[in-house]
Amino acid sequence: MVNGQKLQLCLISRRSRFRARARYFRRGVDHDGHVANFNETEQIATVPSKADPNEATTTLSFVQIRGSVPVFWVEINT
Repeated sequence: MVNGQKLQLCLISRRSRFRARARYFRRGVDHDGHVANFNETEQIATVPSKADPNEATTTLSFVQIRGSVPVFWVEINT
């Protein structure tokens, strides 16, 4: 509850299957444009109407993405 009003939260997170590995061993971008360790997270909040809780609702969405810097480079671990 927020300010006496119920709300429903949903969290969805997706990780790319391309170039997934430990952050220290996989970096940069490949020739197909896939960056290393790409993640996308979406937060969805649904808030009922104040006038009639059984009526229309407001749905809010916020998307965050992150991944390696999209440049060609390698790091040699010794």
